[in-house]
Amino acid sequence: MVDVRARYIMLLHVFARPSPMSRSTPAHMSTSPAPARAGRLAWAAVAGGLVRAGPVWGSGAGEGGLAPTVVAAGFLAIAMVAATIVVVRYVGRLRRRAAALDAACAADPGFVFVFRRTSSGAPRCVYRNPAAKRLCSESFTADPLRFAAELVAAAFADGQAHSNESALDTAAGRRTVRWSACAVADAVRPIRRVTLRGRDRTEARDDEAQRQLATAVLAQTRDCVLVTDATGRIVLVNQAFCDTTGYRREEVIGHSPSLLASGLHERSFFRAMWEALEHEGAWQGEVWNRRKNGDLFAEALSITALRDETGRVSHYVGVSSDITAQKAQTEQLQHLAHYDPLTHLANRALFHDRLGHAVYRADRTQGRIGVMFLDLDGFKAVNDSAGHDAGDHLLQEVARRLVASVRKADTVSRLGGDEFTILVEPVLEVNQIVAAAERIIAAVNRPVTVGEETFHVGVSIGIAVYPDHATSVDGLLECADHAMYQAKQQGKNRYVLHASGAA
Repeated sequence: MVDVRARYIMLLHVFARPSPMSRSTPAHMSTSPAPARAGRLAWAAVAGGLVRAGPVWGSGAGEGGLAPTVVAAGFLAIAMVAATIVVVRYVGRLRRRAAALDAACAADPGFVFVFRRTSSGAPRCVYRNPAAKRLCSESFTADPLRFAAELVAAAFADGQAHSNESALDTAAGRRTVRWSACAVADAVRPIRRVTLRGRDRTEARDDEAQRQLATAVLAQTRDCVLVTDATGRIVLVNQAFCDTTGYRREEVIGHSPSLLASGLHERSFFRAMWEALEHEGAWQGEVWNRRKNGDLFAEALSITALRDETGRVSHYVGVSSDITAQKAQTEQLQHLAHYDPLTHLANRALFHDRLGHAVYRADRTQGRIGVMFLDLDGFKAVNDSAGHDAGDHLLQEVARRLVASVRKADTVSRLGGDEFTILVEPVLEVNQIVAAAERIIAAVNRPVTVGEETFHVGVSIGIAVYPDHATSVDGLLECADHAMYQAKQQGKNRYVLHASGAA
């Protein structure tokens, strides 16, 4: 503005210089206040009204001044040029600012509204970015004040920032928007402009709801959940994991799951696990682990590899359940199904199964197996005189002596009552099974003490050999049973080899 004023004063001096052609003033060009008013208006337009100019020409032609009309016209021309320059520059600045605002707000994914207070005091929207225009279109209304009228009014009233969150029903469905209204700084009061910004938090709220749901499920599930990073370091465990293993979260985070290792699995077991994870992305099976207190426990474990958008493994998720009790129950049921509950020897079903497998193997290898059929001598008298408890105790002691008299690979079975069978596999020589029968007779003949009473029993044994005497399971048992009755008939407490005389 100072530069414009200096140019104006220079022009005044040019126009005020006396001219030889105008030494006098015609009557029709007498002095008039109009040029002075035009000059003041011109200066006001040029200098912005900050400094007013006084008369700059003579009062008449006799003073050598220019004609007032010419001077006034010159002032008006200067004023128009200067005002045009100022307006063009001002409009240019406004356009540049508007373009910059459009560019910035167009890139903003949020909704931007600018409100201006009208002369009546009511807010009026003077700007909307593209996202805001779409929102007005989708929400079936062109009035942006419906979104946050209270916030805009409050910002106009106190000049403070205000915010809230609201749900909008749009053509695309219900959307959750976070609104904030902020008064634009202005030296003029009351505040004339307020910017209203909205952030669509629909997806964020949905994601947060999903995270909360996942957290709740993770916390409430009874299965143990363990998450490691790609290097195998634990990054997350749930409460069920802590309850099962006895470890606190802070004790396992950052460590390897190997801290649970029981030592019962070979390296090949884990090698196969990692190969499955690498090639198939998942593995499942049963694992024995160790709790913090040292107790062993079995778990059904499923491991899944999680991959990022590039296909690289980012995490491993292990979900497991403690099946120790189930395995114990299963083993107990299996034991009851295959073992005698009193003596814990193999029962009839298990003995038949093992004898069948032994016959199959002997047939393939051209080997020999032996079967002994045993019946106690004098047991009924003990059972009748001392009672069933004493009889059960005696049977348990006899069972222990039978197991101690044969090899670990041999199978000792109780068929029921006081009858037992023994599978000897393999039999290299017949004398081998005969020697075992002699050891058994000697062991059973030792007195058995039950409480304060002592009992003596004997045992009669029948022996059959595959394939010498029979080639089937039933055939071997029949031969052994027949030989045992021969031992009974020959005086008891002895063994008889099938198709042979008494030993």
